[in-house]
Amino acid sequence: MSRTRLHTILAASMQAHGVHTAIHSDRYLLTPLNLRLLSEVLRQVPKGKMESLKISTARASGSNSAGWAVFHNFVEDGMRRAVMQELFPNAQIEICEAAQLPHERSLNLRLGDGRNVTILLDQGLGAWRARGTPRHDFMAEPLGQACSLRSLKFAIAVEEGREAPVVLQATEYGRRAPNHE
Repeated sequence: MSRTRLHTILAASMQAHGVHTAIHSDRYLLTPLNLRLLSEVLRQVPKGKMESLKISTARASGSNSAGWAVFHNFVEDGMRRAVMQELFPNAQIEICEAAQLPHERSLNLRLGDGRNVTILLDQGLGAWRARGTPRHDFMAEPLGQACSLRSLKFAIAVEEGREAPVVLQATEYGRRAPNHE
């Protein structure tokens, strides 16, 4: 089966059966831009009967001063978690030590028909850059930050001279699906 055919079958399965569980793991989910991009990605996932969403990321290394743009890091993890809970209200948010997380950035989807789809994001959402300097108010309440992120308009692009490869791996009912050209 060709990759294109496999991708078409998986897309049809996602539409027909929905996504039962989604798990996103990215050590570097540190900026409002990263959170906004993740919300955009998850918004495109057919929900169906999604029972759970889990987002795992690492603790921030710590910045002493608040930024002002969507591409600056959150100063502290408590606020980052609170903004994440506003953006993803039914999600289980896990912020832990980087060593506890796999290095690869991934989005694992368990479909309603039992298939598993893993999307490996080589540079994660951090490979993408906001064009211009869209502002973000890190001092606002979490709900205000989340609302602002949802409505903020800006273009994105991969940093010039870099790539952002994505690898799709599928398993059917616990076994890896054939991946022939």
